[in-house]
Amino acid sequence: MLLRWQLAAHRQISRWVVAGVPYADPSRAPKSLHIFSNTTGYDGQFYWRLAVAPTHLVMSSYDGVHFDKIYRLNRIFYPVLAWIIGLGNISLINWSLIVVNLISIFILAQLGIREATKRNLSSWWGLSVLLAPGIVGALSRDLSEIVSVTLLMAGLLLARDGKWLWSGLSLAGATLTRETLIVPVLTFGLVHLITCLKERRVFQQRQLTWLLPAIAITTWQLVIYSSIHKFPLLAAGGSNLGLPFVGFLKSVGGWFKIHSVHRIGEALIIVLQTISFVVIAVLSWRNRPKARTDELAIFFVSTLMVICESHDGWNWPFDMRYGVNTMVIGWFFLLESSSRRTKRQALLITIPTIAATVLLRVFVI
Repeated sequence: MLLRWQLAAHRQISRWVVAGVPYADPSRAPKSLHIFSNTTGYDGQFYWRLAVAPTHLVMSSYDGVHFDKIYRLNRIFYPVLAWIIGLGNISLINWSLIVVNLISIFILAQLGIREATKRNLSSWWGLSVLLAPGIVGALSRDLSEIVSVTLLMAGLLLARDGKWLWSGLSLAGATLTRETLIVPVLTFGLVHLITCLKERRVFQQRQLTWLLPAIAITTWQLVIYSSIHKFPLLAAGGSNLGLPFVGFLKSVGGWFKIHSVHRIGEALIIVLQTISFVVIAVLSWRNRPKARTDELAIFFVSTLMVICESHDGWNWPFDMRYGVNTMVIGWFFLLESSSRRTKRQALLITIPTIAATVLLRVFVI
């Protein structure tokens, strides 16, 4: 982090937001926010905008930054946490966005360590759940994937322990962090609903795994509707998903159509990240805990959503951040595997991938 702040960000922490014209107006934005003139910016600028004023739910500019698409309003939980930690002070938001992600990484690591020690593995094995390039990318650009996958995994592990209320609340937070988790989370809840129906005990606490997320999603949509008279959830997904592998096949050839050593290096790392994703997905599926139908369902749906990612998503997949959920869940599956050889095979591909990703983010915003 310190090297990235020193080298890539030139000691300007607000560069991590990656705000760019036309979504950020240099004449109206606060001086504490660096705005790049040679790029349209990245998603972190929209989280910054929500974190600055989480109750100002309009598409128009606020503090010099406006949204590109309405579905950005769905992703409120990460900005709200940043707003709370930053005490609502606009000058602290650049830091609080990073702090929230660091806290989430710490919690995710603790979850991994807990699962590793349960299986008489070294605590170091628990840190393997962090070996997803998307975690590095999300931290480097103030993105929400770290918070969402931490809440997702907390929800799954709480469900394992039968703590249905806390599981439902955690999964609700995940869906309010990224709307792309709605389908996997509700799939997880559907499995529990079917279980209740089979047992002919409809009013079980396990129903909270889908009821609480559904209530949270609906409530937030109504709150937004009261401000802009539109449901942003209806605007999400249409351009982000397509037929399996179509988006990838249309995009992969374009990764190397760049006459720049710097960009070709990035493309090579993208290839390595993609291979890493495939290896973890395959190894973890082969070593899946067959008794947990709910977790297998959420793993399968999360993987399917990556496969169905559109051309826009695959055009230049930033550190495979769309694959974070699959890779993290996959590592939790691998921790349960009795095969040390399989774990070592997973490490053999993911450690070089993470090392290359970290090195890239030290020098490149």
